Amino acid sequence: MLHSAINNNRLLTSVPFVFLTIASIVIYPYSTIKASETNSFNIKTVIKDTSYPWYEKALDTVYEVNGEQGKTLVLIRGKPYTFKVNTGLKHDLYFSNNESGRGTGVITEGIKNQFIHKGIIHFTPTQSTPKELYYQCQNHPYMGGKIFVIDEGESFSPPPVNTVAIAQEKQITRHNKQAKSTEKATPQRIAQQRVGQANATLNASAERIANSQNDKAKALLNRAWSIAEDADAWLAGGDIIAATEDADIVLMLLDAAEQKLLETQNQQ
Repeated sequence: MLHSAINNNRLLTSVPFVFLTIASIVIYPYSTIKASETNSFNIKTVIKDTSYPWYEKALDTVYEVNGEQGKTLVLIRGKPYTFKVNTGLKHDLYFSNNESGRGTGVITEGIKNQFIHKGIIHFTPTQSTPKELYYQCQNHPYMGGKIFVIDEGESFSPPPVNTVAIAQEKQITRHNKQAKSTEKATPQRIAQQRVGQANATLNASAERIANSQNDKAKALLNRAWSIAEDADAWLAGGDIIAATEDADIVLMLLDAAEQKLLETQNQQ
C-alpha cells in the first residue's frame, strides 16, 4: 500500500513518482535519503558509463566511490570521514561548491590533505560546511559527485529533478560534442593539447610542492619548470615532436614529485 503525506506543499511518498506541471516534468526521488552508512570511502578513476550522474558533461574518466560512479554521499556534521584516494596523476581530488569542479570554489574548513591523487583525505563537516557541495577533480570538469551535509538525526529530502531542463541540456551537450568531433585531430593540435595539459598540471601542483619540506620533490618541480619552458619554445618554433616529448617529461617529473610528497606523508 502506498503511504503519502503533504509536507511544505510537496507530496512525499515512500516510492518515486512523477509530478506533472504545465512547464515541466519533475521527478521526486525517495522522500528520505539516509546518511551514508560508512565513514570511509574508496575513490578511484574508471571509464564512465550511463550510470554516472553527469554522463553527458563528463570526459571519459570519472570517479568511482565504493563501487558506484559519481556516488551521492550524505554526511553528518561533526562526524569524521576518510576518503582513500587513488585516482591517478592529473586527477587530484578536492571539495568544491561548484558542481563542475576543475579547481574552482574550493572548500577548506574541516578538510585535511585535499588536492591529492593518492593518499587519504580527512573531512569532518562543520557548522559552516554548505548543505550541498561536491567532490571533484582539480584539473577536469565533472568527474565526481554530490555531497549533502545534514545534522545528526535530521530527516533529509533531496531536491526534485527537472527532467525537461536535463533533456535540453543533454541535447546541447551532444550538439557541442558532435561539432568538436568534426575538427581534425592534427599533430599540431595534439601537441598543443599535450603542452597545455603539462602546463595546467604544473600550475596546479606547483604551490603544494613548493610549500612542502621535501627537497627532492622541489628539485623535480624546478626541473619540470625548466622543461616546460623548453616545450613552449619547441611548440612556438614548430617542432611538435620535441614539444610533445618535453610535455611528457614534465608530467613524469610531476608524478615523481607527487610520489616523494606521498612518501613523506606516509612517514609522518
